[in-house]
Amino acid sequence: MKSFPRVSSSWKFLAFTQRLLSSPIKNFLLCHSERSEESLFSRLSQHALWSTLLLLLGAAFFLAASFSFARPQDNSSGQARSLFLDTRPTDNNNTPSKSAGKSGHMGLGYTLFTERDGASKRVSPDHVFHSGDRVRILVETNRDVYLYVFHQEGPGAADLLFPDARLHGGENRVSAHKPSFIPHSSWFVFDNQAGDEKLTLVASEKPLEGVPRSSDLKTGQAFQMPSDSLAQLVAKSLPALQDAQADDGKPLTANENKTATEGTRGLTLSMNDPPPSHLVVNKTTQSGWITAQVTLTHR
Repeated sequence: MKSFPRVSSSWKFLAFTQRLLSSPIKNFLLCHSERSEESLFSRLSQHALWSTLLLLLGAAFFLAASFSFARPQDNSSGQARSLFLDTRPTDNNNTPSKSAGKSGHMGLGYTLFTERDGASKRVSPDHVFHSGDRVRILVETNRDVYLYVFHQEGPGAADLLFPDARLHGGENRVSAHKPSFIPHSSWFVFDNQAGDEKLTLVASEKPLEGVPRSSDLKTGQAFQMPSDSLAQLVAKSLPALQDAQADDGKPLTANENKTATEGTRGLTLSMNDPPPSHLVVNKTTQSGWITAQVTLTHR
């Protein structure tokens, strides 16, 4: 059987338009040949005008269709969510998922909570906070990593919030999908001094050089990282996929609270639990760390 090349729907539309236009003109000439030359010219001019308009319409349709098929689709949000959540256990009995331990893309998720009506509720980082407001952040990773959280007010050095010598002896090795509250058992409370507060989250396969942890971190000892050093660490992070969902006002679930407060031996979150409000996942498997920054506006 002889084969013919496929013709796109756009070109078929143009061919159909030309046939449609030629038929009225042909019939017109056959039926009205006895009319005056002036009348014939006038009617042909009208048909020519309509022919031109319809041809232009067909061309516009063709260009629009070609553009829509050629335009790449942005699915980075869904990809980040899949890479991160597919490694969660399938249930709260820690039954491994099919993708458990297979994700080479390091991911970091976080959810911001505030206290409303005596309960912990999710809140967007874009929320404007005021003096006396209380916040804490729930952090989750998709791999076993060393977790660090830094805090900055203005352009100065960054204070180390986590690890904390008062919690697990300063140990900051966290398990995949085992969330951690920062601070662990209390809240950050906004004082009377307005300004922007920046939190920098770092998840790393290896301990950060020069940053104390575990037995090197003494109770009451304050550590600050120079702002330029922290900026370099963030700048060297590889491009990441990001995902955010609107869940403002949703409460902290009982299992989220349980897994985050039972210590390192607690259960992990599963696919049945809410995902983090914000996700950052490395686009490649080449980087040994990932960072995320959260800016809180205090007015």
